[in-house]
Amino acid sequence: MFRAMMAAILLAGLACSGALANETIRHVDAGTLRAVVERLGHENLGEAVLENGAPAIEARQPDGFSYALVGVVCEDGRCLGMMSQVEFDNDIGLTANHTNEINVRWAAVKAVLFGQSVQFSRYDIADGGTSAEALAASVDVLLSVTAVIIAAFQQADD
Repeated sequence: MFRAMMAAILLAGLACSGALANETIRHVDAGTLRAVVERLGHENLGEAVLENGAPAIEARQPDGFSYALVGVVCEDGRCLGMMSQVEFDNDIGLTANHTNEINVRWAAVKAVLFGQSVQFSRYDIADGGTSAEALAASVDVLLSVTAVIIAAFQQADD
């Protein structure tokens, strides 16, 4: 009897944890950003609340890019979306024409030049409902496409 009861409790706990893992996210907050980084298995480098109240987190993938996740369109720390972005020194010599080409050819990311740096970003909307898994997949797309773009431009220089 005890074993059957413990098995039922364990199964109920597993069912609940699965339900929470697939929970629909309608607002992004600091916990959501943390969950995305954890789901990806990346290192959390630090968290902040921006002047406008938006949560932000800096993270790093193993042997790869550091990136930021920032809540956007926020009120009281609850945001309708998430911006993921990679920014680095423009050592590969991208020009405005290059960023225009990137924005057409690799539409999964947006490329922008800021003085001597370049930024690649993606924007995800959560207000219709999303999941931590979908947000993590979006960050993975950003990081993967950024690596492909950099490799393509470095190869063109060789």
